Amino acid sequence: MKITSFQAANFTSYVGERFRFQTLDDNGEPMGPVLAGEVKRVFRQGRQISVELYIPDKHCTHIHEAKRIYYKGRTANK
Repeated sequence: MKITSFQAANFTSYVGERFRFQTLDDNGEPMGPVLAGEVKRVFRQGRQISVELYIPDKHCTHIHEAKRIYYKGRTANK
């Protein structure tokens, strides 16, 4: 079964969606810079849902636990 959506810290997102986000630390507090990314893949890693996000500004892909992604707004469609 292919997963096409996920429930993050404060929103629901889908594969192919672009948005700005920040990651959360172990206490649920935002940490690090605000990044813009596109959801490439959603998958299960053990008991956790993980999200693969392509970050165009860094020209790389990062994987985060869905529950640690905090929505910060939409990005311009390019």
